[in-house]
Amino acid sequence: EAVVKRDNPNRTGTCDQRGFPAVSKSFKAMSADSPREGGADGANLSMPQHRSEAFEDRKRKKELSEARMTGKAAPEIDVESGKMINPHNPEYITKRPWYLGESGPSLNHHAVQKKDHYVSLHEADKIAAQRKKKLSKNAQLQVGMWVEALKHGKTPWLQAKVVALNLDQTCDLEFEDGKVCKKVRREHVKTSLAFGSMVGIEEEGKLAFDAKRDRWHGYDPSAHKLTVDRYNRMDDERRKRRQEAKDEKYRKKLAEKEAKAEAKAKRAEEKKVAKAKGGMASGTTAAPGAAAGKPTSSGSTAA
Repeated sequence: EAVVKRDNPNRTGTCDQRGFPAVSKSFKAMSADSPREGGADGANLSMPQHRSEAFEDRKRKKELSEARMTGKAAPEIDVESGKMINPHNPEYITKRPWYLGESGPSLNHHAVQKKDHYVSLHEADKIAAQRKKKLSKNAQLQVGMWVEALKHGKTPWLQAKVVALNLDQTCDLEFEDGKVCKKVRREHVKTSLAFGSMVGIEEEGKLAFDAKRDRWHGYDPSAHKLTVDRYNRMDDERRKRRQEAKDEKYRKKLAEKEAKAEAKAKRAEEKKVAKAKGGMASGTTAAPGAAAGKPTSSGSTAA
């Protein structure tokens, strides 16, 4: 692109014909060598990347699409089947998703499923069970495997694809929105819940109506027994603690009753001892008086 000087003397630097700042050659060289752009270090990283289009490119495509709809331009030809692509198809049908890569004008991304076989609801559940049996929660991660992971360590769990495995037991993941998170810890990656997803199930055949809209795809009904057992254990523990509280309350009441009985018996014993001591004291005081009033043998009383 031609590089021109800015007319504004207050702003320095160069810009291209569109008015955007010109990109230096060194920055272009760095971008070419970066792994994300597929440079020298990222030659083996053949992953499709999401790139936004320029305004002129989008405008040109829109004008060409309008010309095709009005018949002023020839319609596109499918590079796979050689058939004409209806120019009146909406963009969400004709546009190929970025994560499937570029293949030219084609509707092949809609024909990935096998049309000769429809996967029913029960067959889809069997496929999910086979996946779960093949891999476990602690399965080794492999490049290209679809997993569920936490983005930046925060919920919710999102589907992602393993891009690279690191020596420190971490991995680089690419999420469905095209963003790549590096150094994701292993505890933030799960493979068990990903078995319930429908990623790759189109290879088995076209999904039936009920299988495509199954909210419980991949769920094992026998797993509900674990929930029932958990609640039964909670009920047993609650019943056990309630009985222990009743027993403790009964023991406290029995101990209070025994303490009251012992106190009552002790008071009765003390009262009995005090009464016995009072009787003995009254007997000892009456004896001298009786002896003083008793007549002697000579007929005279003691002085």
